[in-house]
Amino acid sequence: MVSEQHLNLSYSEDADGINYLGRSFTYSFSGEGSFYRQFQLLDFDISYLLFNKLAIIGAVRYHSFDQDGHLTVDGEREDVDLYFDTLGFECGFQYQIFSKLALILGFRYEARDLEGTETVTYEEETKRTGFFGNLKADLAQTLKLTLDYQHGDYDDPYTLISPTSFNRLRLTAKLRAKEFNVSGSYLWNKSKSEIYDGLWESTKNQLSLRVGYHAEKVKISAGYSLIDVEHKGNRTVAYPPSWSGPAGAFLWEILYEGESNLLDGSLSLNLEKNWKIGGYANSYSNKGFWEISRIMLKGYLEYTFNTGFITQLGYRYVDFEEKSSGYNDYKANIFEISFGYRWE
Repeated sequence: MVSEQHLNLSYSEDADGINYLGRSFTYSFSGEGSFYRQFQLLDFDISYLLFNKLAIIGAVRYHSFDQDGHLTVDGEREDVDLYFDTLGFECGFQYQIFSKLALILGFRYEARDLEGTETVTYEEETKRTGFFGNLKADLAQTLKLTLDYQHGDYDDPYTLISPTSFNRLRLTAKLRAKEFNVSGSYLWNKSKSEIYDGLWESTKNQLSLRVGYHAEKVKISAGYSLIDVEHKGNRTVAYPPSWSGPAGAFLWEILYEGESNLLDGSLSLNLEKNWKIGGYANSYSNKGFWEISRIMLKGYLEYTFNTGFITQLGYRYVDFEEKSSGYNDYKANIFEISFGYRWE
């Protein structure tokens, strides 16, 4: 795939505030410019069956970005000529352990070449190497399980916030028995950035569960999600000399923690051929760095015309609370009427 973009722009920026050293600043800029960009994408996958249960898999992925343009701000012109291309390879095998159990293991390599710019470590190339694995089990027509893991290491990352290592684990399970269905998933992400003397780590754990019942006249569903996030890091910030003193540096310690809980449920009942009544409830709470909570309830009555048009009358209640300050607390009672059309 090849894509081209021609862009003309007008630019203006006004700012007034205090910087991280506690000093006030103000500025106003305006200007005009034009840019030309070209994107190229290539994606190729291959699979070759060696034996009855074993296949070799591979992939080649290519992406290029070419840009040149200029921007004139307050009479000063700046030209930009930037190009990079990314070439990646994947290779591995797929093994059918049993008729309902399959395993995939593979290796991944990617290299990005830069022109007109460089990485944060003053290099013109950044590389990623890693591996991946996937296990899929169809234990029965009603039960399916998956396990997926990925790991990557990065050499000479492009920015200070780019990761130098990354790990991802995902588990899923689905169970269906006539009108009932149950599903669950677990996701774990961890990325680390170790560039110069700085260290940045980010970890995320997410658990999701959902159950449902779908019959001809009744539909019931309920779900729960837990999202646990932690970001922490140590960065050294250097500042230049000024009238207030000489140049120096200080350690910037960063810590963000958050734990979110989401709970929801819904119920709908077909009273007759054209009438439906239903409602749902949603609860969200977050604790840690920023504590908030929100409760939302809704009930509705819906009518479907024989021509396909739909009208719905509903009532919604919202209770939002920001526990850190309380300035954004509110409660809302909302009456709704909506119209639509449904294609069969």
